[in-house]
Amino acid sequence: MLNWLYLYFPQLQLDAQFAMSSTEVIALANHQGNLVQLSTAAKKKGLTQGQGLGQASLLVSDLAVYPYQEEVEVAELKRIASVLYNYTADICMMPPKGLLIACDGMQSLYNNSDQYWHVLETQLKTLGVQYYFASGSSPLLAKALAQAGTNVIFANQQNARNQLALLSLQFADITTKEIALLTRVGITHFKQLLRVSLDELAKRYSRELVMYVGKLTGQYPHRVTFYIPDTHFEKQLTLHYEVSLTKYLEKPLLLVLKQQQAFLLSTCKLAKQVTLILHFREVANLVFELSSAHAEYRAEHWLTLFLLRLENTELPAPVIALTIKSDYLVSNLGEEGDLFSQHNSSFDTAILTAILQAKLGQEQVKTLTVYNDLRPEIASQENTFNTLSNAPQMNLIRPSFMLRSPVALTQPITISHGPERIVTGWWDNNNVARDYFIARDESGRWLWVFRTPKKQWFIHGFFS
Repeated sequence: MLNWLYLYFPQLQLDAQFAMSSTEVIALANHQGNLVQLSTAAKKKGLTQGQGLGQASLLVSDLAVYPYQEEVEVAELKRIASVLYNYTADICMMPPKGLLIACDGMQSLYNNSDQYWHVLETQLKTLGVQYYFASGSSPLLAKALAQAGTNVIFANQQNARNQLALLSLQFADITTKEIALLTRVGITHFKQLLRVSLDELAKRYSRELVMYVGKLTGQYPHRVTFYIPDTHFEKQLTLHYEVSLTKYLEKPLLLVLKQQQAFLLSTCKLAKQVTLILHFREVANLVFELSSAHAEYRAEHWLTLFLLRLENTELPAPVIALTIKSDYLVSNLGEEGDLFSQHNSSFDTAILTAILQAKLGQEQVKTLTVYNDLRPEIASQENTFNTLSNAPQMNLIRPSFMLRSPVALTQPITISHGPERIVTGWWDNNNVARDYFIARDESGRWLWVFRTPKKQWFIHGFFS
């Protein structure tokens, strides 16, 4: 029976940022100048982890070196947790390289441990990251076995403990100083360490080592904090090379938008607005905010809009990274429509609006907005699609065509409906006092006319 499952990702930054460069000789180096992650091509060249940067550069002339960034791995770890969260609930992030999963609560949802692991394994394969795994009766036991590359789901916990006993202390979650102290007295493997009682360890070694062994063996409780999914999406991608033309941003942009699509699908959300940030080495970032009149999750939809926006953009400097953010999300409640209809006009209008906004700019695409004001000149105005109106729905008879300013009535009419008295606007010095009527002239046109307190008549609109 599973208790804890640990997933160890040894080269998370390399997998996240350089997945499309599998044939390139790439290495990540830490602040001390040592190689910490290597691509497959770099390993074939004879490079090893821990090797100095100077020695590696002499051995391989075409080596591409990038700085190791822990924050990149933490962000990628969150993305993996968000995907797995749809299939298993109790996930604990152990940054920067591990995920701990409490399995006991999920046993009732799956027939057996093999089926449960098969579901998780299927999702992990789609993520394109290298990982090792192991199960154990305690979190630290599963972690040590996973870091050693055991890759076994133990049905019998005694087998897990036997496997742990064979491991070197280099896989223990303790400091190098403590490992050196233990090595001096001949303790180099877990088997030797676990023979020593906690009381004996407490007399000779630090409190941290005693706590570690106690949690490892289950004698002390191991408290963890479980993962809570993010409510928005944000992902930064460092480019492998500097990009000077916007057309070469399409592939990396699509890669990040597909990750956004996976996030939106997993959370049953749609994006109303997505922000693209282009990062430069010495120039201020360029920010593009795109809104869609129809909320969308599909990567291809947002890619089309961004490419339209970028095609006339001149980059001030080569792009070194890009970020996609989507904060304005709405619930995906499904589409309403006629089952037999082959055409959804509202959906097509929303797509056309989004394309025009991306091409011309949001301020250049306008619509009529209804305002909570009885004065006809103010009740409807041109505005951008992103401006929301909180005006209540009023069941008033209004003409289809409104004149910009009323014109004097100079012909005979026959009144059919009215009056509708409008007296308002005294608070903003644009007061109106009118009696409106629906009338018909001698040619058969239906008019919207009004009479002032001075008995003057004007035409204000025409009914279609």
